[in-house]
Amino acid sequence: MLISRPRRNTLFSIFIFIIILIAGIYFLLNLYNQNGHWGWLIGITFLGIIAVALVLKIMFGYKVVKAEKNKFLVYYPFRFRRESYLLTDLIQWEIIIIDTGKQPFEEIKALFTNGKFSINLPENGNYNKFKQFFEKKAPKKRVIQ
Repeated sequence: MLISRPRRNTLFSIFIFIIILIAGIYFLLNLYNQNGHWGWLIGITFLGIIAVALVLKIMFGYKVVKAEKNKFLVYYPFRFRRESYLLTDLIQWEIIIIDTGKQPFEEIKALFTNGKFSINLPENGNYNKFKQFFEKKAPKKRVIQ
């Protein structure tokens, strides 16, 4: 059984960014309390919206993908939702490679009759094993760009 979930260093860096945003909100609140200038409220609102949006994106985008013999299980813990895809229902899958300079961004997109999912190299663990799994189990359904 293969299991792919977001890497810890990806989640850690996003949470550090959120902590920096919250510190910025705290700093702007202190400036607003000292001066009373309404301009600080715009900054507080802007940083607050960004922080809330990032937290929601992380929570609702967090997924765990498990691959068994002929079945994929996609579990979204914060959505309280599980999706199951059979390999026989696979319509197509493709590998998208984008050159970013340092390291190429690779993503596997799988399209099934009842849904789709994707995993990518920089953010998910066991990406290469999933790539080998698709190449072994469904080589004819690969879409080549």
